[in-house]
Amino acid sequence: MIERIVSAVRQVWHDLEIEGPVPEHIETVLQSRRRVVLFLFAADDTHVPLVVVKMNRDPAQNHVLEQSVKRAQEVRMLLDPAMRPTVPSMKLLEPINGLVGAAEKALPGRPFEVSAARGRRGAALGDDCHAFADWLVHFQACARSGWLEITRDVLEPAIYRPLAELRGVEDGLRALVEERCQSLVGLRVPLVWVYGDAHPSNILLDGGSVSGVVDWEGTAPGRWPVFDWFQFTLSLAQELIKAQCPAMGRLERAVVACDVLIGEADTRLGSVLQQQTERFFRAIKLPAELVVPMYLVFLIGYYWFDGKEVLVQRVLGQLRACGGHHLSAGLSGPGNADKEASWLTCRSSS
Repeated sequence: MIERIVSAVRQVWHDLEIEGPVPEHIETVLQSRRRVVLFLFAADDTHVPLVVVKMNRDPAQNHVLEQSVKRAQEVRMLLDPAMRPTVPSMKLLEPINGLVGAAEKALPGRPFEVSAARGRRGAALGDDCHAFADWLVHFQACARSGWLEITRDVLEPAIYRPLAELRGVEDGLRALVEERCQSLVGLRVPLVWVYGDAHPSNILLDGGSVSGVVDWEGTAPGRWPVFDWFQFTLSLAQELIKAQCPAMGRLERAVVACDVLIGEADTRLGSVLQQQTERFFRAIKLPAELVVPMYLVFLIGYYWFDGKEVLVQRVLGQLRACGGHHLSAGLSGPGNADKEASWLTCRSSS
């Protein structure tokens, strides 16, 4: 089967915009989870892959790859010459044993060094976040799909209806959401294509800028311009917290990460991510005071999380309780992390 996949890649080689001829010999590295992933290397250079091939194990999921390739091709058509190389060229392969394959050009760069972030200073993390924010602003400028004036009718399906479906959220917290989101009414925002999978492991960096963005299965047009940024910062915060406090459960990490992003977190991590968020909002011409209501729309109406009802209940409860003060200071106690290196301890102790 692998030989057939390699043969199919050879047939679309030039469509993938890869410089140089097809190598006579190609090495493969196989990964396996819910799908087959092949990294194809030239035989004389097994350090940098040339092509990544993905195939779902279930033929019923063929449409997922087919859509991702179609959407990525649409997005690349929208981008200017400077931005286009950061999105991989993709091509569907001929079905093999009933399975559709998608081949994409491998891009250069390194992903965010999340596992090493505990020992990094805020400036280094800030520079990486800065680079992704610049890429995202540029991407959205190319991939704008219209404008939206936010009204009560717009907020109904965007946040109020999804909130109503979370039966466990108490009435007082629903009122808090209503109060915070009222500030969005009358705002005019651009609608953009979202990337849709803004996890730090999918963002490649090289020379202080974004060199590539991979995994485009979640991309879609007509979304709010803050969704990709919030997904990125929330994922990044959770990974950093996990590296620092590996014993902390997934839900607790998500709650703390939300607090870091929207609370007045006087911590290294909170300071870096909040500064970068305010900078991103300025770049897309939104006032920083809209960060919290915009984040609530993202969290309740857009973000997927297994156990979302509990997450929303916890985040809203702490948002109400903190009264504008930091919610998670003090979570980094003995046994969690060294205070001098902790991202969650107060900056004054660092």
